[in-house]
Amino acid sequence: MRLWIYLIMSETVQKSRVSGVKIAIAAIPGLLIVAVIVALWLGVRNSGEEVRPPMQGEVTVEEMVDYLVKVENLVGERSIRTEEGRKGMKAVGAMTESLLGPLNLGYQVESSQLDSEGGLLWKTLTVTAGNEELEEVVVVAMPLAGSASALVFGYGFAEYLTSHRPEVGVRMVFYPPLESGSFGSWIWERSKKEGEVLKGVVRVLGGGPEGHFAAVDGVSEGLLEILKRKEWDGKVQVGEREGGVVEVRVLDDRGVSRERRAGRLMRVMPLVKDFVERLGQ
Repeated sequence: MRLWIYLIMSETVQKSRVSGVKIAIAAIPGLLIVAVIVALWLGVRNSGEEVRPPMQGEVTVEEMVDYLVKVENLVGERSIRTEEGRKGMKAVGAMTESLLGPLNLGYQVESSQLDSEGGLLWKTLTVTAGNEELEEVVVVAMPLAGSASALVFGYGFAEYLTSHRPEVGVRMVFYPPLESGSFGSWIWERSKKEGEVLKGVVRVLGGGPEGHFAAVDGVSEGLLEILKRKEWDGKVQVGEREGGVVEVRVLDDRGVSRERRAGRLMRVMPLVKDFVERLGQ
């Protein structure tokens, strides 16, 4: 009798342990997202600045390094091909909405869910900067997956535009890795509003050369004039393709310190702003 009671109790304990493990595993994605949001909130609290929408301020190397740490260490893998990568995609989506939103940079973040993969819908996140009254818009697009530097550039550029406001309309777009066909048409379909006209697309990617501020491709004659200015001449690698979507490739982690990467990303922000203003004319 005692043996029978012992076996029943042992089996109950084992089932309880298995159930507990299953619950813990199921809770991991949610806990990861919560951890990212809490880390962002603490960053705002620790900054010592009043939280106000919209915020205006200068981007700092410390902020950019902090963004890199959060994306690379706290979020980790970001893809839609693996379970771990999908957890990272959900976490970085929540992080992007929180960072750009009213409690941080002060933007109104909008989202669309036109893309599905693996039985899930994936968000494209957009914010409007520059002259919000204009219906002519230049899109600046950053991938939520892939290069951490490209994504972090988008965070920093969003803050940069709060104090260096262009006269043209700007739509900043953070998109999942599901583009197909013509990138310009694809990204505009996910970011346009009724009555708007697309003036140009600047796509920020990783893979830039270590010896230059950035590499650019798809530049028109007007954009080449910008690159001939003293501040950019010889400091930006220029590709041979002309027209269409302008690609800006920024420096990735190739044994380079985060501080150096952060500084390099900040040097590219005025260039992208110059591109945006010329495209928007």
